[in-house]
Amino acid sequence: MRRSIVILIAACLFLLSVFPSFAAETDIVINEVFPDPSGDENKEEFIELFNKGTESVTLTNWTLSDKVKSFNIPETILDPGKYTVFLSDLTKISLNNSGDEVFLKKTDQAVVDQMSYDQSIEDKSWSRIPNGVGSFMNNAAKTSGSVNEAPPTLTPTHTPSPEPTNTPTKTPTPTKIPTPKPTEVVKSSNTPTPKSLTSSESEDVEEKEESEEEVLGENTSNPDVLSGGSEKAEEVEESPTPIVKGESKANMVTNVFITVGFLLLSSVCGILLYRGFKKQKEGEI
Repeated sequence: MRRSIVILIAACLFLLSVFPSFAAETDIVINEVFPDPSGDENKEEFIELFNKGTESVTLTNWTLSDKVKSFNIPETILDPGKYTVFLSDLTKISLNNSGDEVFLKKTDQAVVDQMSYDQSIEDKSWSRIPNGVGSFMNNAAKTSGSVNEAPPTLTPTHTPSPEPTNTPTKTPTPTKIPTPKPTEVVKSSNTPTPKSLTSSESEDVEEKEESEEEVLGENTSNPDVLSGGSEKAEEVEESPTPIVKGESKANMVTNVFITVGFLLLSSVCGILLYRGFKKQKEGEI
């Protein structure tokens, strides 16, 4: 029983002694790869290792390699927070500019860390950002043996928006609207408006017409008057006929009636002409 307990204690002590070294080994990382220097690539390319842990790690006989060439690390102890850089002049590892892989292996060929990259940029590194723990980023500045720096952030170029071109709008030519000619208004001649007779005047006219008719009737019924009239007409050429007072009065009445009749006829004709002209004017409007 005591023997079993002793063996178990010894195994635990062994594991405790081995575990810290195993944990420390995983703290060794490939931190920076510089595949495309502007100078001599066979001398200036490098691979950088970094100890991000809290204990020193012995790297003796560990292996650095790419797809083609391997390099055994000579006696090296890497302290916490420190860097070690292996130049291509020493390792003879030629990193391809168009892309490659890098491996870090222990003495038993167990892979501790590895990385791969594609197209490289001249004089720029593939670096872990943040330093020691982040992913690899291209276009980083070369920082051999020191803290990696993030590549510059590309500031987007402000492309000004093209201003809209003010295309002048063609003003439509106004259509000429013909101005209507003023309608010629036919001015009516100043036709005198016949005066209307008053009731008293019309009564006088009627009385005069009746008296004229009576006189005319008496003259036509008396044959002596008619014959005398003809004889007198023949005598007019020979000698002046004496004016009889009664006959002059009859002639005066006759003239009055003729005058009145002419005025009435003129008035009727004027009224008819006025009405006809008025209707014609209304029809034109």
